Parts: sequence; structure tokens; C-alpha cells
Amino acid sequence: MDTRELNGKYIGKVIDGGLAKAGTGSEQAALLCELGGDGPEKGTKLTFYGYFSEKTVDSTIEALRNAGWQGTDLEEVNRWKEVVPNPPDVEFVIRQKPVLDPETGEETAETRPEVRFINRVAGLGVKERLSPQEAQSFAQKMKGRLLAFDKLSGAPKNNGAAAPRQSPPKAAAPGPAKAKGDLDIPF
Repeated sequence: MDTRELNGKYIGKVIDGGLAKAGTGSEQAALLCELGGDGPEKGTKLTFYGYFSEKTVDSTIEALRNAGWQGTDLEEVNRWKEVVPNPPDVEFVIRQKPVLDPETGEETAETRPEVRFINRVAGLGVKERLSPQEAQSFAQKMKGRLLAFDKLSGAPKNNGAAAPRQSPPKAAAPGPAKAKGDLDIPF
């Protein structure tokens, strides 16, 4: 796959990591990201670089945590495969970054993909789920309110499921024969 086409959000895993020195001499965490999915990007490998300046340290730690590392000794990042044997699926945010001319330092027309963020795969998006006991208590407390709402709104009571099958109505017993000219007008 031509990596110049990568731009957006992709699911994958961090499969390796290590501590390194950036070109500026400052420490960084390098994480090898492998894209998953069913598209042509599957199997593509890119590196995320996380830095430890005052402005970036928290986002680097967040990326490490999201990628599966839960330790407190950063040296463990050098043994990624050992300390994170089953990395979770994550969301990589990838953008195209201009390549700089090595002689002038100016941006060129050429781009390369850059892993900007490593996020948790979107889930329910809640701070804390109710425990089973809390959920049961809350549900019981709200039951009357739900029934009242349904009664007033005429809402269906089947959570969108197909209605249960009912027997066809029975034929009415024959009544007296109508005289010729009787109309069956419903008023």
C-alpha cells in the first residue's frame, strides 16, 4: 500500500516499543504500530514517536497506556513484547506530514504518514458503569416512570423486536340474516 494515502483513523495494535533519542537529543518513546482491518492498509507498519517535554509528556503517557503498557518503570517499554504480550486494539490517528528538505529545512511537496495519536477504541463512553446491583435498583426506581411514558406516548412495548405471533381472529358466529336493502353503515 502507498502510505501517502493514509489519512484518518485506523484500528490496529502496538506490536513493539522502545526508548530512543530524537534528532534533537531528547528522549522519546517509539512505538511500532501495525494497522488492522480488512482494507489494503492491513499489515502496514508505522512508528509513533512520543516525547517527554512539559507540553507532551501527558499525551505520551496516555498513548503508552492506551496501547497496553501499565507499568511505572519506563525502561519496560524497551521490552514491549514481554510486558505487553496481548496488546489491545487501539485507534491510530494518522495524518500526512510534509517531508523537510535536509539541506534547507523547508517543506517539500512530498509527504509521509505520521501517527499523531493512539486512542482507545471507542466504547460506551462513560466514566463508570453502574454495578449490577446499582443498575437493578435504578431500573426498579424508573419502572413506573417508563410505564407512564409509554402509556402517554403510545410507545411500543417490545424494544423494537418483532411482535409475538398471534392466532388469527376467530370467525364471528353467524347472526340474523339481513333484509334486502339493509345497509351496514357504521354510525
